[in-house]
Amino acid sequence: MSPATLSKQSDAATPLVRFIGVQKSYGAINVVRDLNLDVFKGEFLTLLGPSGSGKTTTLMMLAGFQDISAGEILLDGQPITQVPAHDRGIGMVFQSYALFPHMTVAQNLAFPLEVRNVGKSAISTRVKAALDLVELSGFGERRPAQLSGGQQQRVALARALIFEPQVVLMDEPLGALDKHLREQMQYEIKALHDRLGTTVVYVTHDQSEALTMSDRIAVFNGGVIQQLATPKELYERPATAFVAQFIGENNVFTGEVVETGKDGTCSVRLGSGEVLRAICDTVPAQAKKVALSVRPERISLGQCSSTKANRIAGKVVDTIYHGDHIRVKIDAAGSDNFIAKIVNQRSEVTIEPGSNIDIFCDPEDCRAFPA
Repeated sequence: MSPATLSKQSDAATPLVRFIGVQKSYGAINVVRDLNLDVFKGEFLTLLGPSGSGKTTTLMMLAGFQDISAGEILLDGQPITQVPAHDRGIGMVFQSYALFPHMTVAQNLAFPLEVRNVGKSAISTRVKAALDLVELSGFGERRPAQLSGGQQQRVALARALIFEPQVVLMDEPLGALDKHLREQMQYEIKALHDRLGTTVVYVTHDQSEALTMSDRIAVFNGGVIQQLATPKELYERPATAFVAQFIGENNVFTGEVVETGKDGTCSVRLGSGEVLRAICDTVPAQAKKVALSVRPERISLGQCSSTKANRIAGKVVDTIYHGDHIRVKIDAAGSDNFIAKIVNQRSEVTIEPGSNIDIFCDPEDCRAFPA
């Protein structure tokens, strides 16, 4: 193994940012509670959650724009709680771009270097390199108002990177863009991160954005991290019912545990009488009532597959055409809003509203949580 590879692995195992018992309160309201979180060098970590979950407050405390109520934040091993925001050496990208409208693009990029007393020759070189990095070479003399939203966001990103900060914070940076441009910028930001190896802490409430871009995702709710894991682990093995419902789409219904196996599975009887086999590794042994979660794309309809042990009888309520897939709304398991996503393929099989249909899913795609 090469020395460079060893160094990269060593960096990846070193927390660049540490939150140690951090809390943020406004009177009796705890916005962030006992936060313990490590951000590793070179990783892309996303803070994901609904409005009011504590994710943006966490980012603002790291940036130095909000004081903490308790605990400590370390940057590269050094406490920064008492360090002013402008002295933390952290890059910041906002949803509103926050570009100076009276300055040209080049002047906006030069500003962080000028306040750090970088020489004019070095500034000129680094501004040109930054423009090339975000594919805006030749745009240096334009003002922000002469740029599209995507171009302005590229300038904001270049400005955050130009002084080579230890970490770059991004607060919903793509929220003001339309869907197509937002998706394009997701790939561009991730590609930049992969090229530069910069440590990024990213805040969003968009689950698709988080899954697309992140090395790890911290799912916040009620000021607490519900789960911290890779995108695949969050989607495939959610630790709580909240994570299962917030990440992706789910069919959720309740039942009673009638048998528990030694392999981490259990049998659950639904109110409609069917018994389903499910993964129950997050359910306490004494729990009887559980909530079952099954993702719409993990469901098969029609004839039973020998590998799919779970079966529920249902009646088609409606079908909705989505181009690449068809959403089938079904009355099943005591709910008239059971959803299956079926890949749109050329087939003689049709699913008509009002028809009876069998629903099948694998036990490993059915997860149980404490009700």
